[in-house]
Amino acid sequence: MSNFIQPQQQDTPHPTPETQRITINPAFSPEWTITAFVFAIIVCVIFGLYPARKAAKLDPVEALRYE
Repeated sequence: MSNFIQPQQQDTPHPTPETQRITINPAFSPEWTITAFVFAIIVCVIFGLYPARKAAKLDPVEALRYE
């Protein structure tokens, strides 16, 4: 797997602890990618379709009466 974040070059020949860089190598596995998409779809259905279905069951005259 390739490195997505490359360390920056140091200007000093002997780096001190204050100037050392930390490298991060993220790993994106297909399992976690699919899990994230499935979780996102479930959240969208719960927070999108549920209120829409609940509102669709209301009488329009009664729903607008209080606005």
